[in-house]
Amino acid sequence: MGNYSDATVHLKACLDLQIRTNPRNNHDVASTYCYIGLVLHLDKKFVDALIHYWHALDIYLNCSPPTNPNIVNTYLHISLTLSKSHQWEEALSTLQKRLEIQRVTLPHDHKNIFITYQHMALTAVIIHNYADALLYWQQCLDIQTKLLGLEHPDLAITYESLGDAQEKQGNFSDSLNSYQRALDIHLKSLSPTDSRIAQIYQNLGHAYSSLRQREEALLALEKCLEIQLVTLLPDDLHIATTHELIAANYFLEEKNEQALAHAQKCVNIRTARIPPDHLDLASAHSFLGNILCKLQKHSDALVSHQRALDIRLRSLSPTDSEIAQSYQNLGRVYFSLNQREEALLALEECLALQSIALIPDYNSTILTRMLIAKVKRNAA
Repeated sequence: MGNYSDATVHLKACLDLQIRTNPRNNHDVASTYCYIGLVLHLDKKFVDALIHYWHALDIYLNCSPPTNPNIVNTYLHISLTLSKSHQWEEALSTLQKRLEIQRVTLPHDHKNIFITYQHMALTAVIIHNYADALLYWQQCLDIQTKLLGLEHPDLAITYESLGDAQEKQGNFSDSLNSYQRALDIHLKSLSPTDSRIAQIYQNLGHAYSSLRQREEALLALEKCLEIQLVTLLPDDLHIATTHELIAANYFLEEKNEQALAHAQKCVNIRTARIPPDHLDLASAHSFLGNILCKLQKHSDALVSHQRALDIRLRSLSPTDSEIAQSYQNLGRVYFSLNQREEALLALEECLALQSIALIPDYNSTILTRMLIAKVKRNAA
């Protein structure tokens, strides 16, 4: 690891000397400000790094043509440091200024323009601006295709990113095409058991499932699982996630025995691998409970939903909507077991939480009221 403090001291001494012996608007002074900014960035002193980068940019803007490459590079340094400070909007704005200069000074398919679009796309994704991210990824893809050809492995990575943004926008058919294109390219250059291919199969499973093409979703997810079982340890959390996705598709197909087998494997892996208060474990128990209910295994379902509730009570705010959902699940199971008093207590607890929710879920609240009325009618 570098001694950043010493480097900063020496560079600042150099800067002081340059300022005393040169005009303030001097390229050498600006370069030293940039070097100090870089060292401070590496030292994770992002606020100080930004101050020095802005000084450098001011000098370059005052003593250089607006298309000077140093200005372009400094905008990139500033955007990267803003990103490290979680100032995403400002980082994106800085990248747009960099792009404006590059469009004037470089061919439209230049590699450096690709780099700018790539950073813009990644930043847009972070702030959930998927519409702009789609445009930026498409620009990346156009440039890569011209520079690298149609089958270069780097295109597969961009197709994956494009597919993810399309999926976030709800464009599932488009995302399916992008994921399939990524898979086709990867299969030509990677081992068929490469983890990247497993991930694309999982992405395809997501997209097919969103399009309600359950059979295709299950085929893709089973291929993902097949690769993972060969390349990963049997209790790897990625395998748990794939089991959960397969279970969800079987559940929606009302193939509950198959769903149960995969959901139980998900619970087993997460129980072994993550802390007992982890919310992913609560979700796995809750889903397992729902499947057990469908199979009329209400006593087992009660155990699963109670475990989910216990974890959520320890890990979430007492008014969190997931706790309300757990109480509703318990109420339904108690009712199925003819334990009406316990059902009523759980459902009333659920309703109390729903009534004070910051973001009301009216459909769920209506369902809770209907369940309470049903329990009371049966009790009468």
